[in-house]
Amino acid sequence: MQDYEIIRRKFLIEKKSQRQIAKEMNISRNTVAKYCQGNCYPGIRADYQRNASIMTPDIIQFIQKCLHDDELEPNKKQHHTAKRIFDRLVDEIGFCGAQSTVRG
Repeated sequence: MQDYEIIRRKFLIEKKSQRQIAKEMNISRNTVAKYCQGNCYPGIRADYQRNASIMTPDIIQFIQKCLHDDELEPNKKQHHTAKRIFDRLVDEIGFCGAQSTVRG
């Protein structure tokens, strides 16, 4: 916070160049450039908005059902693989996620 104000003062009032400020304060020129533009105030971050998970309760229930059916199946060769579960999700439910999402 203090550096921000010092950099802005040196740039706007004392009319020093960004390169000169960076050299004097031993700070990256990129940082000095950001602070001089005034767009980036240190310590304040924008809220991160995460998209809703593609794994809805219906999809999770479908995967759990497949795995439960596999436990009841005596023949191990007939068990579902992640790829097979993914293919079934796409065909039966219209799943639009990635195969790696199903694996996780």
